[in-house]
Amino acid sequence: MAHQNKILRVLQLIVALQTHLPKSMEELSEIIGSGTRTVYRYFELLEEIGFRIERDNTGRYTIRTNEIMEISQLTKQEFNHVSKLLQTSDRSNPLNQSILKKMAVRSDVQIASITIGNAHISKMIEDIQEAINLEKQIIIKKYNSISSQSISDRIVEPIAIDANYRTITAFEIASGINKTFVIERMQNVEITKTEFKHQDKHLVTEKDVFGFGPRSDQRTFPVHLVLSLKAKILLSEEYPKTEEFITKKTKSKNFIFQCHVNDLRPVFRFIKGLNEDIKIISLPEPLQEIVELEETEKLY
Repeated sequence: MAHQNKILRVLQLIVALQTHLPKSMEELSEIIGSGTRTVYRYFELLEEIGFRIERDNTGRYTIRTNEIMEISQLTKQEFNHVSKLLQTSDRSNPLNQSILKKMAVRSDVQIASITIGNAHISKMIEDIQEAINLEKQIIIKKYNSISSQSISDRIVEPIAIDANYRTITAFEIASGINKTFVIERMQNVEITKTEFKHQDKHLVTEKDVFGFGPRSDQRTFPVHLVLSLKAKILLSEEYPKTEEFITKKTKSKNFIFQCHVNDLRPVFRFIKGLNEDIKIISLPEPLQEIVELEETEKLY
């Protein structure tokens, strides 16, 4: 199961990297449901087997589509034949090992099918928008949830698609609450014949500066940090909405970032990536415990 989950995350990462818009490290971490260290490990794997990861001047990443296409040129019969030849020859040969590793990734992850990722996501967005217009419920097929660590179908009444076409706001029938769903974590979308029944409960709420919607319990978390110039620039570039909550510290080269957020994960990742450029003034207890645990683990 762990191996299958790894394959799924690598698959999600490749699809995310080959989309039209480059993705930030934060976005990639969110998509695969793992930390930045895991993303970098997968980067190394992809580079090792021949993919070329490119980073633009805004710090966002993409993958060259032709790199994906090159691995998919063999037919299924040719692929299996070459694989058998290599496995029966000298497996200690570095060249044989390199080719086998590439073929194993293709076999496990089905790279040939990934090239249709963009079209598939576009089709889902079109279906969601059609359901909104028709006021029909939809079934989100095999939604990959980070919070519940599960993959399941969700019946929802879609309310709105965000401006970046990354998430939707929808009323979930089973839980009876409004939620935010990441489109790239959906396997498919099915428009049902059932009309909306809960319009009075539909709610489109403002997301926090990191792009997270309200929690079901409506709880928010106060964050108060001192940032170096480097940290300030990176934070405001990665999350433009944080700009209005950043102020210059009096008689200092540093800056103050202070606001309430709906989710602590992006805050933790930001602190973890720029530990030397950030001073913590105050953090909610759950996040403080995570930070302290990370520091303790470094001692072992």
